[in-house]
Amino acid sequence: MQNLQKKLNYYSYKYYTLQNPIISDQKFDYLMLILKKLEKKHKYLIHSNSPTQKVGSNLLQSLKSIPHITPMLSIKNIFKLKDLLNFEKKIKHKLSLKKNINFCCELKMDGLAVSILYKKGIFIQATTRGDGVNGENVTKNARTICNLPIKLNNNNIPDKLEVRGEVVILKKDFDILNNNLYDQKKKPFSNARNAASGSLRIKNYSKTNKRKLMFFAYYCNLFNFEKKYNSQFQRLKQLKNWGFSINENYILLNKVNKIYKFYNAIFSKKNNLNVEIDGIVVKVDNIKYQKKIGNTITYPRWAIAFKFCSQKYITKIISISFQVGRTGIITPVAHFTPVKITGTVVTKASLYNKNTLLKLNISRGDLVEIKKAGEVIPKIVNIIHQSHKTTKKICFPKVCPSCSSDIIENKSNKISKCTGTLICSSQKQKTLEYFVSKSGLNILGLGPSIIKKLIDNNLINNISDFFSLTQESLLKISGIEKKSAKNIINNIAKSKQISLYTFICSLGILKIGRSSALKISSFFSSLHKIKHASMQEFLQIKNIGKKTAKHIFYFFKNNKNLISKLEKILQIKNNVLKLKKFKINFFKNKHIVFTGSLKTMNRQIAIKNVISFGCKKVNNYISKKTNLLICGEKGGRKIKKAELLKIKILKEIKFLSICKKYSKTKQ
Repeated sequence: MQNLQKKLNYYSYKYYTLQNPIISDQKFDYLMLILKKLEKKHKYLIHSNSPTQKVGSNLLQSLKSIPHITPMLSIKNIFKLKDLLNFEKKIKHKLSLKKNINFCCELKMDGLAVSILYKKGIFIQATTRGDGVNGENVTKNARTICNLPIKLNNNNIPDKLEVRGEVVILKKDFDILNNNLYDQKKKPFSNARNAASGSLRIKNYSKTNKRKLMFFAYYCNLFNFEKKYNSQFQRLKQLKNWGFSINENYILLNKVNKIYKFYNAIFSKKNNLNVEIDGIVVKVDNIKYQKKIGNTITYPRWAIAFKFCSQKYITKIISISFQVGRTGIITPVAHFTPVKITGTVVTKASLYNKNTLLKLNISRGDLVEIKKAGEVIPKIVNIIHQSHKTTKKICFPKVCPSCSSDIIENKSNKISKCTGTLICSSQKQKTLEYFVSKSGLNILGLGPSIIKKLIDNNLINNISDFFSLTQESLLKISGIEKKSAKNIINNIAKSKQISLYTFICSLGILKIGRSSALKISSFFSSLHKIKHASMQEFLQIKNIGKKTAKHIFYFFKNNKNLISKLEKILQIKNNVLKLKKFKINFFKNKHIVFTGSLKTMNRQIAIKNVISFGCKKVNNYISKKTNLLICGEKGGRKIKKAELLKIKILKEIKFLSICKKYSKTKQ
């Protein structure tokens, strides 16, 4: 699960920040779904750095940011026929209609979404999707797109026109581009989408001109011409008349069975098309209906992306490894002969737990079937052919593969766990990483690779050893230069002044997050009291259950020397959080989740506020228990989940006004 979190964080960085995706949208969406399911089952493993707890996208700093005229929303994905039926049902319900509705069905091209602005028929500006609110200025590069009209053909053109579409590279041009890169002994692009996305955003736009980018329009904002074209289907035709390239595979349909037939027809011929596609887009055709149906914060309710699903691959098992996470949970991982999937080479897949391993009964040399549900990272679903009977069967280890400590099993949640704690090298590495991460002391410059080198060179063994590091000792580590070493030591020094609740968070105690740490630190008001507290005292803290109390009690009992050492090194501020009382309390007993970045206050202060106002718990994830989602800038996937579960969403302005009102209220 931790490996999946790291992969998704990396994929998010490549997709959102660099606009250079290495996996498909479907792959990412499905992976997120898998992770959410895993985190729902094992909530105590949810890390604040998990991609399910992160929001939005970042713009590349080298490109100027431009606000969109109207938000450039993404489209919600579906993979099943029943989801399409449900989409039509919701549309009819919203419009109070029983008759059939026309849907404009188009190809979902796999490229980079771009907005093009025209004034009096002249090309003015090009912007990437960015975060949906602001995009990157790629005007110079867009001028080199071979089929993008600089001046529109027709006289019947609105004074102001915004055209949105997909920038792609045709399959044949992509092959030529990669062949040239091979000849120059340069790294080729893994797929056409990466090539299109990267080419439009490079600084040297003369290079873009050589890449043969193409622009296919799929939407237009007509402004004062809105009433003239009240149909998406009509608008596509008009865009063609104005000189834009439109993918000719679009059609007007009014029944779900016809849409599904079109979907299957496109799927069967997608390999013969000149562009890469990953599904079809189904839009309500009537523009007035679209406006009535409206949008969510992140996607239009009147459109859906029906993506292509499941393909199967066969590969051969090479070996099974067992990975140990920070909390000791052991995950079996299957390594197999490399398989190329949507432009990326995959060599391994998680087997999740002992039960899955036993159920599949995998051995080395077995031929296995890998299912791609929505073009996902492979999941082994079946054994096609088992290797010779003499092949040694893969068994789940009885002791930890990292430290040889005993393994305990929890059959109720299917978890196998190493009991070695900090004597286990794998757990030690991840515990050290957590201590210096954003959830802990937030010491910049100490990433996983540096920490591993520090462990290997016997410079750190436990979390207190970070404070014994010197500039001289760091310079002995390969890859650390003088400037980096100086910065790391300065950052370590700055981290010594922390609040009590941050200190508790940094220890990585099972089931202790920000909310619980705040309540514990406020209840006891000092580290000295926590160290000497009984189990019964921990149970007296509001909303701290038996399991949580047990974890924190035994952690402090079993790590007395470490805590005492840290207490001498750090300047821990004793913070007391007074819970305020109100006749009417908006936050009282609520399970609250934050998403996005708040402009008016940092996340920690916001969390302190809602806890002081009486909220029951602040979580990092959306669940059925969540009562309220507080949304800052660039709120992402949490918003979608909240909308699905009909959870109240509170924007920052409203949240701030409630905080101010309660802060002024007399106790």
